[in-house]
Amino acid sequence: MKRLGFKQAYIIFVALLLACAFGSTFLLNRHSIESKKEYSVYASCYPVYALCDLLLKDLPDIKLYMLTNPQEAGYTHYTLSDWERAVAQQADIVVSLGGGYEEFSSDAAFSSSICINLLGGLKLSNLQPNTLVFGSGGENQDADPYLYLCSEGAMDLCEALCANLSIADESYSSLYLKNLNNACERFIELEKEVEALELLKGKNVLLAHPAFLYTAQEIGAQITCAIQRDTCEEIDDSLLSEILEYTETSGTSVVLIEKQADAALRQGLSEAGLIVIELDLMLDMDASFGSEGYFQVYRENLSAIRKAYEESHDLH
Repeated sequence: MKRLGFKQAYIIFVALLLACAFGSTFLLNRHSIESKKEYSVYASCYPVYALCDLLLKDLPDIKLYMLTNPQEAGYTHYTLSDWERAVAQQADIVVSLGGGYEEFSSDAAFSSSICINLLGGLKLSNLQPNTLVFGSGGENQDADPYLYLCSEGAMDLCEALCANLSIADESYSSLYLKNLNNACERFIELEKEVEALELLKGKNVLLAHPAFLYTAQEIGAQITCAIQRDTCEEIDDSLLSEILEYTETSGTSVVLIEKQADAALRQGLSEAGLIVIELDLMLDMDASFGSEGYFQVYRENLSAIRKAYEESHDLH
């Protein structure tokens, strides 16, 4: 996908700002940041922190922090500690992913801050109606919030963040836009690396975690079935048997699963002859990784796909 040049992006960006200001789809609790020498931005978790780090690069007088500690089991059932709530109440800006990704994104602790919900105005993907979903009564109604796991989605998130920050703090809008264009160039490089991969293009895959919907779409895989489960959640033997029976009849040979998934589940899938590709959701990372950690892990996920392909006789 070809991205716009700086001048074109600026024109559209101004229109986006106006759309946000009048009948906004983004979530701001205050109109603009109070005039002060220095202010704080708190990102809800690492993926959000990495995107904020890209947009706030080289901006003076702005301090970026990560609100929560790494959570291997994810944030869909996570509530803020008393300490985290107290910190959030003192923040000038709090940025969350939203879309159901964090249980706490609407916590009352954010009422005194500017709250930016990145997914508030973005279109999210769902599984196709003909995809068989295990573990949820056979239906998947919720849009997938893990948009940061594909390069184009990360660009969309950065654009949403840039628009919101520019409304909250107009004095740095040109710097936000400059950083946005630099970030998009890096995401375009990732897109090119994915396009060059082509290893699972058209292959039938099982999503053992709903997050990898965007990964599968980006690499051109065909999703035949999915397991609706939380990060690290176990499944019983009877459900696993149903899944394995369907993968055999549907010609599904590859599984995309989170790296911290239950060992018994990974083993059961592998022993059935499926190619199990373990991918990183970036849940166990902290602020010390900065934005560079995002690109490193993204490429490690691509390497995991490549390695699984090369080691598999079934895909040659």
